[in-house]
Amino acid sequence: LCLHYRDFIPGVAIAANIIQEGFHKSRKVIVVVSQHFIQSRWCIFEYEIAQTWQFLRSHAGIIFIVLQKLEKSLLRQQVELYRLLSRNTYLEWEDSVLGRHIFW
Repeated sequence: LCLHYRDFIPGVAIAANIIQEGFHKSRKVIVVVSQHFIQSRWCIFEYEIAQTWQFLRSHAGIIFIVLQKLEKSLLRQQVELYRLLSRNTYLEWEDSVLGRHIFW
């Protein structure tokens, strides 16, 4: 698990840390889709890097978790993400006893 406060090297550009420490050393990437994720430029940047990483490695390396129900208009702002979630299986978090049980 790559955590920026633990794994990023001080003095190195954030983008370089994301690529070197986040993706080059990872076997899988977990994308937690939420309203905050869609509105964050850094999250979208990391997601786009993950897509490139997956393409270059030629295997499925991204696991999607939808944290909350999102308005389709908000989700459509990220066209490729919208397409991927429409075509692929993803995990969905529901904050209830049954929902958490199904998730895990």
